[in-house]
Amino acid sequence: MKIFSIFSVLGIMGAVLVFGFLPTNGMAQEMQEGQVQPQEKQTQQQTPQSFFEGEDLGQEEFVDVVDPRELKQVVSQINDLKRQIKQVLKKAQKAVAFANEVSELNNLLSEVDRFSNTIKNAAPEDQRDALQEFYDAQLWETLNGIRTKIELPQELKSIEKDLKRLEKLIASKKFSIERIDLTVVRTTIEEIKNAVTQARSEFNQGNFEDAREALQIIHEGAHPGEIYGVLQQLREMNQRFKRFTTEVKDVFHEALEPVYEAVNSGDFREANMMLQDIRNDLWRLFDKVKGKSRVNEDMQQKLQKLEERLQQKQQQIQEEQSGSEPQSYQPYQASVLDALSNWLSNIFGR
Repeated sequence: MKIFSIFSVLGIMGAVLVFGFLPTNGMAQEMQEGQVQPQEKQTQQQTPQSFFEGEDLGQEEFVDVVDPRELKQVVSQINDLKRQIKQVLKKAQKAVAFANEVSELNNLLSEVDRFSNTIKNAAPEDQRDALQEFYDAQLWETLNGIRTKIELPQELKSIEKDLKRLEKLIASKKFSIERIDLTVVRTTIEEIKNAVTQARSEFNQGNFEDAREALQIIHEGAHPGEIYGVLQQLREMNQRFKRFTTEVKDVFHEALEPVYEAVNSGDFREANMMLQDIRNDLWRLFDKVKGKSRVNEDMQQKLQKLEERLQQKQQQIQEEQSGSEPQSYQPYQASVLDALSNWLSNIFGR
């Protein structure tokens, strides 16, 4: 009986444990399945919504808003473009031979107006596309091509006319300028001649863009009229120097060294701009040392400041040249008188 009782008790306890364990696992499994399935359904329902919400936020964050300064610059370019088109159109209308070019320019003007209105009326989120369309159109290049057909023949004649005056100037037996290497001038003259020959050849073959590019050396600083003007100014200074003592002359030469450096490097435009910047002060100093055998301390300081101004101007010019890319083709301004007008008016107005 005791043995039976013990086994009975053990059996009952085992049954309780077994049956007690099975419902627990079943319930846990049901609870686990009951929790997982709703979460999966909820995830499946929420995922598309989260994706689209994220996409909307991304679109708002990456709208390419145009900087007002860029917009202002483009508006300025458009106004300049319209102004230059009208200038070229006025020239073209004077000759029957340019009837096709007149039509092209009128169409170009209409195209510029269209871009102007589109950019002006575009919503902020559409301005970038409007500007990019304007950039891609490359209207400056279109104008340059038409302009070359109309203006280049006359430009070549004007360049050659200025070249003859320049060659005549340096061929004079009395022509000499201290501190200036005339070999550089003669080399530049030959480069200009070669450029003119190439430009005329390309133009006659209908290669208008190549013809314009052939004259790049002139537009970048080898302007015959400008070279003529610089040499005339320096020659006039040399004539003044002959009246000075060696000591006075050397002090002035030292102050003008940046100008001499520019000329001897072939940077005639830079030399011309520096001379224009100091011309009035320079001539006043010439008058103050007239008849003196030496330069006093006050005059030395003024000349030193003059040299510093030249150096600053030289640095400014170089920085502007390295940081700028002109968009439009600038026609040759063939006028020696223009290059000399300010200088001569200063001399004869004294």
